[in-house]
Amino acid sequence: MNYSALTQQPSKAHIAQFERAYPASRMNLRFKKIALGILIVFGGLFLIGGTQSLTLSHSTGDNIGGSVFTLVLAAVMGIGIVFLFLAARKQRIESAKIALFAQQNGFRYTRMIDEPAYTGMYFGIGYRRALSNIITSQRSTPKFEIGNLNYTIRTGKSESTYRKGYIRIELERNLPQIVLDASSNNLKMFGKNITNLPEDFDTSQRMNLEGDFNKYFTLYAPKEYERDALYIFTPDLMALMIDNVSAFDAEIIDNQLFIYKSQAPFVLTDGALLDRLFKIIEVVGNKAHTQTNFYADEKVGDRSLNEVATGGKRLRKRISVVTVIIIVIIFAAIVGPLVFGQLGVLNEVYGS
Repeated sequence: MNYSALTQQPSKAHIAQFERAYPASRMNLRFKKIALGILIVFGGLFLIGGTQSLTLSHSTGDNIGGSVFTLVLAAVMGIGIVFLFLAARKQRIESAKIALFAQQNGFRYTRMIDEPAYTGMYFGIGYRRALSNIITSQRSTPKFEIGNLNYTIRTGKSESTYRKGYIRIELERNLPQIVLDASSNNLKMFGKNITNLPEDFDTSQRMNLEGDFNKYFTLYAPKEYERDALYIFTPDLMALMIDNVSAFDAEIIDNQLFIYKSQAPFVLTDGALLDRLFKIIEVVGNKAHTQTNFYADEKVGDRSLNEVATGGKRLRKRISVVTVIIIVIIFAAIVGPLVFGQLGVLNEVYGS
């Protein structure tokens, strides 16, 4: 693998060529243009207003404190614009390096994909979802993709944006949904592991596997698909998972294997990290691919259909305690007055 593109500073000509070959997505450009436009407009208004107010204050002898404050705000906004341009330039340089790396090694590079249609558990969260700096294989088996997922979640009036690194490996067969929750990235509280997964799965679907696997992962498989999970996760594949991806969560869904870095995005200009990711694909991805090549759901009966029965396609979700409490409160708020109202009526009737 040639990593030289990641260590060299691209020329201005190469960056310009990159911009022409890989234009940013419309959603990304629109969002940045709106943010920059707002910053420039307000900064300009504060600058004009502050200058005029300061000139007037000098001529009339009024207090100039308010004028100075307005000019300071304009200066802060100006600094914000500079930082925004510098951050955008840094992002362009990094993306240009990744694009050149992909080209030199026979991969396909995609700068941005808005609203990806993947079925993995992280790809349906929030809104303004987008993939960035995507490296895709073109000739290898299994086919794979490395990139970062960005999405926004609104809580009340505030918004938070999250970025996750992911590897996507294509498998030949459709499989039941199986999730591996890594213990290493979970929150430890009062001696218990609190999962960092975006979905809460019914605990009756947890499986205990042999050896030390349970120390590193909690495996969820649909009920009545325990034997299918054991068919896929043989002892040799479990050993490879422990050795190579114990810091990541993983998910098999449909004909895809996803490996997630749920805490942060992948820094794809880091050659050492990329080398590790390619090793995961080569070792774990190849083994998972060959291990599942002949899988067939016995409940479907016809292997040529390459389908999974409804009961195995998706894991069952668990209703959280918070959701139960909210339901009880709403139920009490609606039904309570009706019940007590009826009791009041009966009391009036029979009491009189």
